[in-house]
Amino acid sequence: MAMGDEHHQSPAIARLFNSHLRLSRAFHFLFFIIGLSLGVTTSLYLKSFSFNLQASLTSPISLSPPPPPPSPPPPPHATLPLTEKRFLIHNMADEELFWRASMVPRIQEFPYKRVAKVAFMFLTKGPLPLGPLWEKFFKGHEGLYSIYVHTDPLYNQLVPENSVFHRRRIPSKPVQWGKPTMIDAERRLLANALLDFSNERFILLSDTCIPLFNFTTTYNYLVNSNQTFVASYDDPRKIGRGRYNHQMWPTISISQWRKGSQWFEVDRRLAIEIVSDRKYYPLFQEHCHPPCYTDEHYIPTLANILSPELNSNRTVTWVDWSRMGPHPGRFFREAISVEFLDQIRDWLPLFELSLTYSSNDWSVLKSKSGQIETEGLIWRGSTKSSTRSPTQTLSNQYNSHNHIVKVMLFDQRAEAEATGGGGGRRQMEGANAGVEAEAEAGAARQRWRRRRRRGCDDQTEARLQRSGKGLR
Repeated sequence: MAMGDEHHQSPAIARLFNSHLRLSRAFHFLFFIIGLSLGVTTSLYLKSFSFNLQASLTSPISLSPPPPPPSPPPPPHATLPLTEKRFLIHNMADEELFWRASMVPRIQEFPYKRVAKVAFMFLTKGPLPLGPLWEKFFKGHEGLYSIYVHTDPLYNQLVPENSVFHRRRIPSKPVQWGKPTMIDAERRLLANALLDFSNERFILLSDTCIPLFNFTTTYNYLVNSNQTFVASYDDPRKIGRGRYNHQMWPTISISQWRKGSQWFEVDRRLAIEIVSDRKYYPLFQEHCHPPCYTDEHYIPTLANILSPELNSNRTVTWVDWSRMGPHPGRFFREAISVEFLDQIRDWLPLFELSLTYSSNDWSVLKSKSGQIETEGLIWRGSTKSSTRSPTQTLSNQYNSHNHIVKVMLFDQRAEAEATGGGGGRRQMEGANAGVEAEAEAGAARQRWRRRRRRGCDDQTEARLQRSGKGLR
């Protein structure tokens, strides 16, 4: 009985065990299917996520919300310091500088809004004694001008950060009067200014130039002109054609040889020609030495050769050559007054004049008014050492009718009295001397005009005076 029950239960246990085993395998298979499904799903999700992440990294604009509308562009002067700083701070040698400056865009349309600027290039040994006047001249016109200063490399005086001349010095080299290094400095100034494509007009100034018209008048006259202002005339005398070196032929003939003032104003076209010239300038470097002066002949001759029809044939400076001698007339400090400057303005149709400033006198910059049609633009000169204190204050007044910048000179005593409330002392001391100087200047003007009508130069008039037939 017991044995029968035992044999009866064994198949049942075996079937139960087999059933449990099959059920376990079914569960394992089910878990495998579920795991495989989860794995495939996860893999596809991760792959899609990686693709989206890569797309978001490579093209953030397409997934990020659209940016807000741009703010209105700042005025031109807002970005001016950074832009000009990029042009001025460099370590290029002259050859590389001239190469970069000579590049001309083939596409005429600018990819940005361009405002034409006037480049004011100061050629000086060191400080700018008349800087305060220029500060007032430039004030309020940021974005319409650029300033470039070439000084002696050893000059290291700092300029206040609030000055328009702050960080305006270009990499410079020593300059010798009457030598080709003078032209090298001028070309260096032009090349640095040409790096800024906004500069359209380029005017060369000395450290003692002052303007007689305000910035608006100056800017409009230059920017709206289709001519350059380079004095370029054929002088048959020894100081003209007599300086021509026949070794320059045939590249430069004596009929192309010209003379003129060092101080000029040119457009971008001629400025590029000057810095890129490798045909004519080497001849001047080799064959033009004192008594031939490159600064009086190179640019006048180049302008005459390249495009005489585009040159006004007059400089931006004025001088009184009515008095005899190899040097221009000199005006002492007592002779300089508002009335005197108004007289000079009446003589000339333009807006600036050039005089030489020293501790106790002013002398006028050279220009052959008897040979060319001269228009005064700059009042220029050179500072000389002296034990006397130079004039310290320049006070400019704008005439609301004709926008003339009138310059009043004060010595230290007059300035102190004016500061102390002596308003009546704001007129320059030495009024009697000023009246006499005005009368003399009026007579000089009449002689100058008569000489122009008769076509006489200084030497001709001297001969006439000796023969008793002088101009009266």
